[in-house]
Amino acid sequence: MGQTFGSLPDEARSSPFVSSLVTGESGQWATTSDGVSYAAWHSPDGDTWTPVELPSSSVETAGERIVTVAADDDVVLLVADNGLGGGL
Repeated sequence: MGQTFGSLPDEARSSPFVSSLVTGESGQWATTSDGVSYAAWHSPDGDTWTPVELPSSSVETAGERIVTVAADDDVVLLVADNGLGGGL
């Protein structure tokens, strides 16, 4: 069988999910939620993923808050809205 993947923190408000996944010239980009807060990730090859710093402080998983990514060739746009203001 496969390995166990992911976990659910005790303070989670929702189920974990992938909010966006895109491919650009520099690899794959994803934004996820662990049920508590959002995170952004980058992979040059689809196998090794490293965290990406968000444009605003920690963004909790809740209504009116989102982190998403879009890509077109060599341009990647990471958008974060923490409910108080957004950042690119």
